[in-house]
Amino acid sequence: MFFYRKIGIYFICLGFALFITEEGKGEEKRVKGWFPEGFFKITERDYIPGVCRFMFWDHESPKVLFDHEARSFYVNRPLQVQLTKRKELLLRFYSPRPIQNVTVWAYHTGIRERIRLVEFEIIWPFLEFRRLLPFWKKDCKYYTKEGKAVILNSKIRPDELQLEIECNDPLYLQMTNSLCHWKIAFGDYYGENWTPLLPSHAREAVAISLNLSALFSSCEFLQEIDKYRGKLYLDNSKTVVNIDDLLTQIFSLKTLIYGHVIGKNGIGGNSIMGLNEWCYLEHYADDESKTHTIFHEFAHCIGYDHSGNMTYENGLGKGWVDLCSKLYAQLCIDKKLPIYSRYFLSTRECGYCYGENSVVQEKSRRKK
Repeated sequence: MFFYRKIGIYFICLGFALFITEEGKGEEKRVKGWFPEGFFKITERDYIPGVCRFMFWDHESPKVLFDHEARSFYVNRPLQVQLTKRKELLLRFYSPRPIQNVTVWAYHTGIRERIRLVEFEIIWPFLEFRRLLPFWKKDCKYYTKEGKAVILNSKIRPDELQLEIECNDPLYLQMTNSLCHWKIAFGDYYGENWTPLLPSHAREAVAISLNLSALFSSCEFLQEIDKYRGKLYLDNSKTVVNIDDLLTQIFSLKTLIYGHVIGKNGIGGNSIMGLNEWCYLEHYADDESKTHTIFHEFAHCIGYDHSGNMTYENGLGKGWVDLCSKLYAQLCIDKKLPIYSRYFLSTRECGYCYGENSVVQEKSRRKK
């Protein structure tokens, strides 16, 4: 529970307050008469039990953790908002770091302009937020992007409103501008080399996924991979990997499902990304900075086997794993990856892992 004790100071149990905007005064109104304001603004004081919880807490039920409807996301869409059948606004944020100043807008089939529904001053890591919107209980006045007043009421069905997120937080923009569109989920795998994935592993899997997505979308990676043209091989006969095809395989990958492996460093293939516990802990440059298994198994996920130098070197010279591992470490040092330090999660200190995972001495690494 260390991670949640760390962010628990933001979870202040105070009464829920509505913040009414004055936007639209002086503008031409479409609505006459008095209606209560439906728009509200959420601050950290409003994150109270009953409307929010944190995903991947250390005792989260496996039924929830391995439910792909409740716990999955796209790496370029880590913030999810939707209207549920119960007419709640449901928000989930898959990130170990917070973002600020998020506005949720709505489009209605009968109104051409965007309607401002709610603003969040800050969205905390792994937040799950549920709130019944007031217009489903009574007629409420909202304002469009242009400042015109409109009325929403209970006659509107959830499927008639399309939601849109607006956020200029640099971290959010980095994640959403990724070239990768992978769906990330978590697998309840059992067998000779498998034991259940823990919530602490899932939190780190989110961090790894966001970092890989940013890595492969970076100018540094595209420049570095170009230097490897003619140096990556499909097999021991030195059949050259087509770099353009490799990039297509990375960016067209549909799904990564994380699991926990024992007895081996990793097991990967198709959409499965099985990693030993140390892989979930040591990938940061300020930890052990070991990512070779992550990139080995990722290579399997995009279709490469043990031939050539896409997984092992096989006497063919340094290849895919060495390229990616070095660049991952350097971008962590340069703080160019979204989750560049182990201290965002402090998983070694959470107490809910399998092995002996005492805190290691922070690495002292110079920029190349």
